[in-house]
Formats: sequence, C-alpha cells, structure tokens
Amino acid sequence: MIRKLPILFTHIISKFFPFIFRACPCPEPGTLLLVRLDGIGDYILFRNFIKALKLSKRFKGHHITLLGNPAWKDLAETLDYDDIDVFIWLTPDKFMRSPAYRYKKLKQIRSVCYETIISPVFSRDFECTDTLVKLVCARRKIGSTGDLSNTNIRQKRKGDRYYTTLIPGDGGVRFEFCRNREFFETLLEERLELSRPEIILKQPVSLPVAGDYAVLFIGAGEKKRQWPLAHFSKAALFIHETLGLNIVLCGGPGDRENADKFSQLFPRPYTDLVGKTGLRELPGIIKNGKLMVSNETAGPHLAAALGMPHIFVISNGNYLGRFSPYPKTMCKGYHLICHPEIRRYGYPSWLKIDDISPENLIEKLERHLVQVTKNDDINGRML
Repeated sequence: MIRKLPILFTHIISKFFPFIFRACPCPEPGTLLLVRLDGIGDYILFRNFIKALKLSKRFKGHHITLLGNPAWKDLAETLDYDDIDVFIWLTPDKFMRSPAYRYKKLKQIRSVCYETIISPVFSRDFECTDTLVKLVCARRKIGSTGDLSNTNIRQKRKGDRYYTTLIPGDGGVRFEFCRNREFFETLLEERLELSRPEIILKQPVSLPVAGDYAVLFIGAGEKKRQWPLAHFSKAALFIHETLGLNIVLCGGPGDRENADKFSQLFPRPYTDLVGKTGLRELPGIIKNGKLMVSNETAGPHLAAALGMPHIFVISNGNYLGRFSPYPKTMCKGYHLICHPEIRRYGYPSWLKIDDISPENLIEKLERHLVQVTKNDDINGRML
C-alpha cells in the first residue's frame, strides 16, 4: 500500500490539471498522436505498422506525433525518423509518481489539440496510458478493447469510457505482432502485407568485434527471467570450444554487475560490450553475429527483426505465446528453451528459471547446429 501512495497522490493532484491548463482549442486537422509507452520488445513488434499507418488511405498526409518510452528513443529516432514528424518521450513510472513531471508532460502534450489519438496497446494500463488518453485533447480517441493483464475490471470499465472507439480483438492468446496487425487492419480497413517484424539498417556498421561471434544477453528486466550466470558461462564455453565462435556479451548499464560476475566464471577471452554500446550501435552488432543466446528480453526481438539466423531464448514461460516463441513463419531460427513444467499460455509465470539446466540449451544447440556443421565450414551454410 505504501508503494502505491505516490501514484495515488499524483492521480489526485492530476484531477485538477485540466482546470489549470488553458481550454483546448479546436482540433488541428490532420494531426495524429500515436501513443506507445511499453518496452523495447513491444516497440519492435509494433514499429513496422507506423509506415502502414502513414501510407494508409485513412491517415495519408497526417502529421504524426509519437508519444513513446525513452527506453527505445535512440532506436526509434534512428529507424523511424522518415515516418514520424514529432517525437515526445515520456517515462511511465515517473509520470505516475511525480506530480511535477506529470504536469510538465501534460502541458507539452496538451499544447496541441489533435484530431485523432491512437493507442494500439492491447494490455492497457489505467494509471498511465488510459489516464493520458483521457487528459489529452482530441476529437477522436481510438484504443483496443484489451484484456486484464495490466488492470482490473473496475479500472478497465472506467478506462473504456475515455475512448470514442475501441477496436475489438480476438480474446485468445496471440503472438503480439499478429495482435498489432489485427488492430491496424481493423482500424485502417485494409489488409496489410506485413508478415514479420523487420529492421533494415540504413547506415553501414563499424564493428568493435573481430571474427565470427555469438551474442549473449545475460540481463533481464525481472529477476524471475534471469538465467543463472553459471549456466550462461557453461553454455558460452560450449559455443566457444565446439562451434569455434568468439563470445560477445551485450546489455545495458543495468547489467554491469552481472557482466562483472560473468568475467569471474568464464575461463576464456571474450568481448564485453555491456553498457558500452547504445541502441544506435546494438542492431549492427546483432546483425553481424552468427547466433544469440539470451534471456527473454529485447535482444531476441532485435535479432529476429534483423534476420539473425539462430536465436536461442531461455524462458520460464512468462506470457508464453504472446512474446515467445516466434511463429516459424516469422523466424525459422528462433528456438525457445522453456521451463519443463509450463502449463499456462498467455499469462505470467512464476516457475523458477534456474530449473532450466545448461544441458537443456546445449542439447538444443547440438540438435540444431552441431550435426549440420560437422561437414560444413563454420562460415558456411548454417553459420
């Protein structure tokens, strides 16, 4: 309860914000605010639909403002600057907890009265996304019917009233890219020829890595999704000695402690890029790697969108079916090493990821790589 007090206080204060701001002017024709405040992986599974939106008959010629999460700011401003006219960055946790930050951001966003707001996220949250939709000026406010993953039934019913249109979605468990396509095809009333997430690098890449290499992402946003570092070390040793690949460690500044611990466990030379590369450089490093081993985090989504041939993901089964595994029609080389007792699809999982042994991963590596490469050069057909 104590942890929720800052959110409650901010929410109460914000009720007075509409009276503090000047009255909303008439909507500016052809203006569209696109709201997407979730994580990097969510953005990768969504971003290809921005161009579809911009080129659609319904919104062609619109001035598009993207309200996004600064976690993927560098990636979006590098990849999507041709399709977005204005970027506004908002940190959800800070927006919910700080009245001053909430006021500052609402003042910035409410400086324009938009003709249309589109919030395509399926698992809506009430305190941030729905509240923003309520407070921002717009003639039309379009969202998804959604589910109860990030809210409760009372909040959802209240939040539903903040939208002028709710796009219905299939109530079953669907891979998130397919869920986004479903939303935009219904919204735009046209079939979209988008078969998978795709990132095309626009600039040549300067690599800080020599030779053929495997990329390891040892960090994760939550402890329950963090595979033990000793397991990573054992798997990395197999990749280095059996497949002959150099090891490259990647991750953000928050993974630095884990990277230091890994250095004490792994007995061979390797390249440590944890916290040393930003999202502008990371796609190039992933694109040129031969394979990836990762916790279920943003790394595999980047790898799949970039066309990396072999991606091995360790998961405790959290939201299985929504964010992993990738359908084979989207990414043939995506391999999920999941907790053996997983039973529920599309929901949070509290199974211990520690129960997945290094041998589970190594067995999958052997099955998909070693047998094929016995008679092939490591740079050849498979790797």
